[in-house]
Amino acid sequence: MIADTALFFGLWLRKPLQIAAVCPSGASVSAAMARLVDPARPGPVLELGAGTGSITRGLLAAGWPLERIIAYERESRLVEILRREIRGIKTNGEC
Repeated sequence: MIADTALFFGLWLRKPLQIAAVCPSGASVSAAMARLVDPARPGPVLELGAGTGSITRGLLAAGWPLERIIAYERESRLVEILRREIRGIKTNGEC
């Protein structure tokens, strides 16, 4: 996890206009954001700029089924982390 955070920060240093945060969101921020999305509503939830999957994990903890989450991330190294950490997640063009 520390290596992922270091990668995230390094990407932000190189691409501050494309990587919107200096580090992944923490568990409390992820949980708070996930509470704003009602899993009882029909259809998928699209997460733009999924990064290392912090918010994705918050959505899962809030009751969103994995198959209804689409995690979009432009940075290929972060997509690799998403796929490694959250097996079965739909990313980018996989939906």
